[in-house]
Amino acid sequence: MLKRCIMLLLTAAVVSGCSSARTSVSGSWDDDDFRSTKYSRILIVTLAADAEGRQQFNSALTRNLRDKGVEAWSILSLADSKTVVTRELVQELASDKQSEAVLVTRIVNQEVTAKEITEKKDSAVSRGTYSGDIYGDLSTGSTFNFVQVDYKPDIDAEDYIVPELSLGLSTTLYDVATEAPVYTIDSRAEKYTDTSKMINQLAGKIAGGISGAGLLAR
Repeated sequence: MLKRCIMLLLTAAVVSGCSSARTSVSGSWDDDDFRSTKYSRILIVTLAADAEGRQQFNSALTRNLRDKGVEAWSILSLADSKTVVTRELVQELASDKQSEAVLVTRIVNQEVTAKEITEKKDSAVSRGTYSGDIYGDLSTGSTFNFVQVDYKPDIDAEDYIVPELSLGLSTTLYDVATEAPVYTIDSRAEKYTDTSKMINQLAGKIAGGISGAGLLAR
């Protein structure tokens, strides 16, 4: 029995060691007066220039919040994707949907490093068609861009390089009636080779953080 337990522990250690991607979140109250407030109608706003990444993140966050029993709308579903997001626009849309809160996500930091793949099962190949320098077509200078990588490795080679992505977000829930910040979640995804998986993981963690703070009316 002891031998079996030791083998199980060793197996778990090996599995966890093989997976370097991870996501973490932490939350803090901006205003203690709202600790007993619960919201059932939330407008989602993401400040990111990458339209594809913003759409995916908003959709995932909307889905996760709705799964927790509240009404949620992405600003992208209510306005043209090319529309400049202003305070006046957010106020107008929040009023139209009778939203009680606005959930705003900003990019804090983003990093791209190179990961060597020695076995094809090590990582999903990133999207894109670029076949040159891994850093050649990255757009990471602006803090309002999701990490985008247009790079395709030669997967027929014995080993190859893929982009490994890390992204930090700050998400604040604002009370519509007072425009006061209520609760902020700082989230970070590290060492992902799959952008879609990274965004979905972050959205799920953020929705869970809002729910865990007791801010959602069910």
